[in-house]
Amino acid sequence: MVSGVLHKGVFEYQIGAFNGKGLVANNTVGTSEGVARVRFFPWKNSTDNWTKGLAFGGAYALGRNSTTGQSVRGQTESRSFTFFAPDTVNGPVTRANGELTWLIGPAAFRAEYDQVNQARNHLGTGGRDLAGVVAKGYMAQFTYLLTGENKTDVGPVAPKRNLFSGESGAGRGPGN
Repeated sequence: MVSGVLHKGVFEYQIGAFNGKGLVANNTVGTSEGVARVRFFPWKNSTDNWTKGLAFGGAYALGRNSTTGQSVRGQTESRSFTFFAPDTVNGPVTRANGELTWLIGPAAFRAEYDQVNQARNHLGTGGRDLAGVVAKGYMAQFTYLLTGENKTDVGPVAPKRNLFSGESGAGRGPGN
């Protein structure tokens, strides 16, 4: 894997080849998967607090499944409900995502869209190709730190003050 940051953090990149599918599944064909990711903070070094924390980027991955491979499963995080069961897949697998982040003081807004396309080559009657499996997902979240810190792009936040009480335990309100 190769990664880097250019122009004082304005541009980030990661490029790699991996033998496996990470957390998604084990490698079933013995071929590597290529992944590329870029991220732009166009105004990171500006003095304008409104645009300084705006970032966007995306990633693209290309791999392969064999006839013993299974597609993604549409399931809730608790695994209590399945939207669709996995199906047998064979052929190229592409994953793509786009993301947007906006950090402004103690607030952060993040949104992401992901899509996986899994081919079903030669699995039909007479070896014909079947329609591929396409899975799409998105999320958006908003964070606001009540204890006075500025929201950072990565890493944990160490609160400057207790939220509900002072050091002695006496309550003085949100963020003291």
